[in-house]
Amino acid sequence: MKHVGVTLLFAALAASCLDPASDDLGLAKGDEKLGAAVYLPAGKIKVLGSLDYGDLSALVKYSRAPKKFKAYKFAGNEGDAVTVDVRSPNGGDAIAWVLDNDFKVIGFNDDTADSLDAKISLVLPAHASATHYVVYRDYAYRTKKFQVSLSGYAAEVAACAHDSDCEKIAGGCCGFDWTALGVGQSDIYNAGLACDAAQVCSKRPLVLIDDAALCNLETNQCELVAVEDIACGGHSINAHACPEGFECQGPGLAYDAFGTCVRLCDGEAGQTCPTGFACADNPNDDCSPFHEGSQDCPTMCEPDCSTLVCDEGSYCTGCWGHFACIPDGAAC
Repeated sequence: MKHVGVTLLFAALAASCLDPASDDLGLAKGDEKLGAAVYLPAGKIKVLGSLDYGDLSALVKYSRAPKKFKAYKFAGNEGDAVTVDVRSPNGGDAIAWVLDNDFKVIGFNDDTADSLDAKISLVLPAHASATHYVVYRDYAYRTKKFQVSLSGYAAEVAACAHDSDCEKIAGGCCGFDWTALGVGQSDIYNAGLACDAAQVCSKRPLVLIDDAALCNLETNQCELVAVEDIACGGHSINAHACPEGFECQGPGLAYDAFGTCVRLCDGEAGQTCPTGFACADNPNDDCSPFHEGSQDCPTMCEPDCSTLVCDEGSYCTGCWGHFACIPDGAAC
């Protein structure tokens, strides 16, 4: 009988741990289980209202009583790209979750890289219900004010079948955030941004980033891919091209293998190389700017050993018009 009683006790405990309405999960201050929670307890969440994509909530005072979690409901479908921000203007330390309609945790964040605010970006997984929740509280349960913003757009906004279906745009509330969208979808994207009318944007210049908007054929979604990660050319129904100012190069291109994107510099490209690199002759064209003095002959960026240390077994030479590391004993 004692053995049976213990078995029943463990069965009851296991069942309660899977019940989102009753399981508190020990979400106390400093608890390391915060981000690993499977469910949040529905009975301890107070829903303050509903948000649509592009909405910014009112500034609401948080207190632990009577329920220690506060929330907003929103509707979203599978594949929607969603970003949640929970901010406090008076020193609150936000912890936030995104839940599906079963109160299962599908997104979590404590602090961002440079603040105590919480920020969650995710693509909504499949679920039978479109109802979701943004749930938050103060880390130490202090009485503070919080404001919640919900940005999002449907999967169709970034849908693609080919790279030509995608474009890179400068978006975000201040126009400094690059993103990849379907061609002509920027208005829908901007309408789904939750921007504060009182937000003051800096006048810093837009920083160009070496990436390109490409179509991911596994997800059929446009995405930004860093230039160094682009597998260009090759035998593919959606062969990726390099962005302007770069050229696809590689020994395998001759037999339809993938290449890599190499930055062009000077000449017609009119670009300069990043620190640690210098312009070198492009071996894939039929001119040589260093030997023939042609200013219109495009060149490529190669590691510059005048600023970098050569690997063991090689030395630095400038005999090709730029500094490069070549094997010990090799001559120009």
